[in-house]
Amino acid sequence: MLRVLVCGNSIALHVAPHRLNRKEGTYVDLLRRQLEPVGGRVISIARQSNMIDEDMLEFMANVQRYDADAVVMHFGVNEAAPRILPRGLWMWLKGPQAYGRLKSGVRRLESIVEPGLIRLASAGGWIGPRQFGAIYDRKLEVIGREGAGTAFVVNIGPPSDTMERLLPGMGRSVDACNDVLADLCRKHDAVLVDVHDLVRRTGMDIQPDGCHFTGEGHRLVHQLLFDKLSERFPRQLAGARTVDS
Repeated sequence: MLRVLVCGNSIALHVAPHRLNRKEGTYVDLLRRQLEPVGGRVISIARQSNMIDEDMLEFMANVQRYDADAVVMHFGVNEAAPRILPRGLWMWLKGPQAYGRLKSGVRRLESIVEPGLIRLASAGGWIGPRQFGAIYDRKLEVIGREGAGTAFVVNIGPPSDTMERLLPGMGRSVDACNDVLADLCRKHDAVLVDVHDLVRRTGMDIQPDGCHFTGEGHRLVHQLLFDKLSERFPRQLAGARTVDS
């Protein structure tokens, strides 16, 4: 049966704004519930705020260790976001660590001045489209060379109006990174999972904060991913079609 490895960031971990009940879940949860009863395996190594440049050796080890038929790659929104603060400072300020009075005050101030500073500096992301593509390219090579698996590349959904206001230029950056991902899919015979088109067709209600999906959004992403998996692995997934997710 099919083995699936999911690599990515908080989009694969979080239901926005939160789960309403246990039946809801991320697209990874839904895929796991669908495949495991018929002998499949879904492993997620997604991490909060993870980015494409983090730990190539660990990534290679996971590809080798889990011997997956399909490797889902879900990166890009953190890389595309225009930034003023250095990465380490931003992670301290916006991370899940406990908030004191000082940190909360600095965070409020930063949210006020950041949009103007981004415009003034024409700031880009911590990882520009060219570097993003180069690192992604190497990781897709690892998937093919070390695991002989098929990569399924989830692209970046469109930013909300609020995200574009807070991070001016986010839409242009998302488009540039998605163009890179489309080119890499053609180069590596990877499968593009076009959530950008899904959100455009369905509406921003399924992606209310501009990056994370609601329960319904995850259900739609799961169905899109499952359809793509079924096209590439029809025999392995034939029995899973009748499993209620």
